[in-house]
Amino acid sequence: MTIRDLSQLDATVQVLSDYDDVDYVRAPEQVAQTITIIKHAVNLGGAAIVLLLIGVASMIIANTIKITVFNRRKEISIMKYVGATDWFIRWPFIIEGILIGIIGALLPLILSWPVYSQAVRMLYTSFPMIRNIVTFRLGIDVFSVLIPICLFAGTGIGVIGSVTSMRKYLKV
Repeated sequence: MTIRDLSQLDATVQVLSDYDDVDYVRAPEQVAQTITIIKHAVNLGGAAIVLLLIGVASMIIANTIKITVFNRRKEISIMKYVGATDWFIRWPFIIEGILIGIIGALLPLILSWPVYSQAVRMLYTSFPMIRNIVTFRLGIDVFSVLIPICLFAGTGIGVIGSVTSMRKYLKV
């Protein structure tokens, strides 16, 4: 019998021990606790890295929009003189931020998909016994979930970066 959630190990051992036909239950509780601690540390570390990267990406997009606003300041002033509304002037910068965010999200996914598939294939070929320990998901399964999430996140980060930059540097 195997257990999927190591945090439920003690309860599972107790339930199995209550059966009359079971003499003893062998469960490496110390190993399970160590693995659970490592899993939580990796999850927290991964979340911290993701938040850091989101901040860096929004700052890069904000700086790109700032440079674009600076380079187009004559065009912006001409548009204001002929009566363009503030949102008519702002929307191109928001769209540019969205495009930068989407490209920044899709490009790494497109590049990492074949690398992931090849790494799993090589791992299974080099270490056949690993199939009994760890089961990796197929690339299509992983990336069919990641692509929509990353597109949504890239769009959001692009909007946040461009709106932040426009508030500071675009005086319309």
